[in-house]
Amino acid sequence: MIVEQSNLKSLQDNINKPAIISKDEIEQFIGIVILMSCVKLPSTRMYWSKHVGQSEVYETMTCNRFEVIKKNLHFNNNDKFKPRGADGHDKLFKIRTLLDQVRERLLLVPKDEYLSVDEQIIPTKCRHEIKQSNPAKPHKWGYKNLVLSGVSGFSYDFDIFAGDQSNSYPSDAPDLGVSFNVVTRLASTVPKHKNYKICFDNWFNSPKLQVYLFKSGLLSLGTVRLNPVPNSNMPVEKDLKKKGRGSMTEKTAIIDGVKLSLVSWYDNKVVNMLSAYVGSEPKTTKRRYFRREKQFKYVTSPQAVDVYNQHMGGVDLLDSMLGYYRIHLRSRQWYKRIFFHMVDMSLVNACLLWRRIKENDEYMPLFAFKLRHMRNICVRQERF
Repeated sequence: MIVEQSNLKSLQDNINKPAIISKDEIEQFIGIVILMSCVKLPSTRMYWSKHVGQSEVYETMTCNRFEVIKKNLHFNNNDKFKPRGADGHDKLFKIRTLLDQVRERLLLVPKDEYLSVDEQIIPTKCRHEIKQSNPAKPHKWGYKNLVLSGVSGFSYDFDIFAGDQSNSYPSDAPDLGVSFNVVTRLASTVPKHKNYKICFDNWFNSPKLQVYLFKSGLLSLGTVRLNPVPNSNMPVEKDLKKKGRGSMTEKTAIIDGVKLSLVSWYDNKVVNMLSAYVGSEPKTTKRRYFRREKQFKYVTSPQAVDVYNQHMGGVDLLDSMLGYYRIHLRSRQWYKRIFFHMVDMSLVNACLLWRRIKENDEYMPLFAFKLRHMRNICVRQERF
């Protein structure tokens, strides 16, 4: 797919000088950018330098050829693009075929029992309508990617947010709202009535969503804002603070035949948890430091908080692994930033699968895994 579309793009740009890119060259190009993510130099051309260049790079491909492939790298036929306002317009058209193929492969992998839904930012400063600004994130500018992840950080599914066109939901699900529909879309690929559990934060959570997931055969848990919870009458933070750290209140209600548990727990601040399968019991204890008394003490903790903390961090773990050796190859084409993110994410997923299969063998860090994969592509000597 990439080979055909890249060659077509070069013909559309200059019919008298086609690039004629082969499959092997595309693979070698990907191998080179993987190496560039691990061994960072100030500029791309330095990898072909006589003094600081990398032999795996200049022995594989010339710099001019590398830049020709980078320029013509393409993933869809521009002649089929439908302009804004026309039926079938897709803001992600230029990268859609690649995204669909990556998702097809991810959906073949068996899922963990505990899953989490969260957002991540694909950092970029390219000019495009789907780019968003979020000052609270480490990367202030980028594309919002909504991810269904396991506890290990494996990405089982994803959905790049593209504004109004992303406000879709499965045919058998109600329209719960923009943020809640994200969970119903990603959860639609999870096997039903198989004891799968999904965690998410308060941006996604609501009683209506919990009821729908439970009736669909999925158990859910998440932090929640009290605004979408009708008649909750939970104590305010000031009242819980008077009782001290570890104080909590739990209320249950049956909504449309589904029993929901709402727990408010005070630690440094109030945390509200809503779940269809876990509440405050059995309670546990956590070690906390009290500044005024200058000593450690144990405070009571509800079970919902413990389960949430244990299984919610999959997407954050994925982000941290992506951030170690992210591909930073610059380009004016906005969709190439997403392509490089897909390469990074696929390598992280492959590394996590490798660790799962070779659990009893020697541990392989992500850096070594990426270099070994690069040599397998470029040099074609190392095999897994």
